Amino acid sequence: MLAVKANQPDLLAEIADCFTLADQTAYDEVQHDQQRTVNKRHGCLEARQHNVICDADQLAWLQTEQH
Repeated sequence: MLAVKANQPDLLAEIADCFTLADQTAYDEVQHDQQRTVNKRHGCLEARQHNVICDADQLAWLQTEQH
């Protein structure tokens, strides 16, 4: 898991691009894990989807881009 703040704009943009590209292909060629939750509290329906990229090549690329 990566925690990235806005004071790391290049890294934040690279991570966002990884997820955008993976989403465009429905994560077909990217190792990933996905979790969906739906909760109803206080009259509000809350749906969340979490995607985690587990692809070693993607993560290595991010690491080399930032050094």
